[in-house]
Amino acid sequence: MISVAIATFNGDKYIKEQILSIVNQTLAASEIIISDDNSSDNTISIIEELMLDFPEIKLFKNYENLGVIKNFNKAIRLCSGDYIALCDQDDFWEPSKLETQFSLMKKYELFSSKPYLIVHDVTLVDSNLNVIDSSFLNYTGLLSVKNSFKQLLVWNRNIGCSMFFNKRLKLILGDLGDNALMHDHWISLIALISGEIILLDHNCIKYRQHNHNVTKTIKRNLFDVLISFFYQDSSYLVKQINQAKEFYQSYDNVIKYSDRLVLRRFIRLEQKSVIFRKCYVLILKIFNVAI
Repeated sequence: MISVAIATFNGDKYIKEQILSIVNQTLAASEIIISDDNSSDNTISIIEELMLDFPEIKLFKNYENLGVIKNFNKAIRLCSGDYIALCDQDDFWEPSKLETQFSLMKKYELFSSKPYLIVHDVTLVDSNLNVIDSSFLNYTGLLSVKNSFKQLLVWNRNIGCSMFFNKRLKLILGDLGDNALMHDHWISLIALISGEIILLDHNCIKYRQHNHNVTKTIKRNLFDVLISFFYQDSSYLVKQINQAKEFYQSYDNVIKYSDRLVLRRFIRLEQKSVIFRKCYVLILKIFNVAI
């Protein structure tokens, strides 16, 4: 049984096309869980109209705005499937996305019962689905970033809308942290310490760029990314440290000893100067080394 979790908010322009790309999958989802964050446009009415033809769609309405992280948290908690696929409200799924990820998941589960998270690159497209770049990771300078615990503390390359994970990971996940930088970053950290992150070598989504994206996509190479980090507002570093502190408090019993040491060193950055913090994080990002 596969659940699809969608968090919506004022997404009436693209939500119908997104949902239709899900119901037309070669491997059908058992349920499509939609948590709407008190939309003020026509999102609700569009979804309710689709529900007449597709009973697998289940809509849950928030009567106050939770924000994207808590809204996704709610959608995930409402899923009852053995496998969960996360979905944005404005993209387009290739017809074989669920079948491809499910097949790969079953191969890995033949040998282990641990939590698995499957992610993949996405094709960057404009509002009309015209291709901008065949690789989001290459376009944004994240292609060389690794899923090591050291780098993942400061740099998440795993795209939320590509995520497909098993129920074992959901059980460990619980609620997303209050200090989570983004839902996909928090989920990636938990998957890495408790199980395994699997990289699928196939783009299954057209990742739409338009004027109302929650996160903006900027074309950069790795050098641009590092330079922009050094000059960005240091408040983001504080948020990274706060995420690490909550993560440590929540999952200390799951984190292996070597990663726990890295996490403690990272948390102690709050006692250091801004320049020291930035240099430390840059070393993590470039060399995947914690000093």
